[in-house]
Amino acid sequence: MGDKTLNILIADTDDQFRHRLKEILYEVGLHNTFYTFNIICPVSIEEMKLVFESNKIALAFIDCSFFTEKDKAKADEFKRINMNCDLVMLIPDEGSNSVYEVIERMGKQKSYHLSGHILKDNYSRELVKVMVEIFLNKL
Repeated sequence: MGDKTLNILIADTDDQFRHRLKEILYEVGLHNTFYTFNIICPVSIEEMKLVFESNKIALAFIDCSFFTEKDKAKADEFKRINMNCDLVMLIPDEGSNSVYEVIERMGKQKSYHLSGHILKDNYSRELVKVMVEIFLNKL
């Protein structure tokens, strides 16, 4: 456990996936001597907005469905969130067609720093660990 705390956000409505990703992140955090991980898991756009307003988030794992929200009010609310952090997009394998829509919206926003993506139905613990280690080495 390290001296400095890193706030990491996981925004995904799938409880099982969120739990697995959280376990992997805690495992990486246990072996890190410089940082302690504080993992925050909002499940709605409203909760996510509050988290970003009250915490300095270093790394965010966000389900792509938040970027392609069909509800106009929720989509507008999501756009107003200041995500000044590294971002890993979570993409369901069957929903990969929506990636183009997400990329288009992100291009219009220009405020997101996409660090990578994870296919939610087809990822390994090692892949997540490597992504986080690469992120930590940039700090």
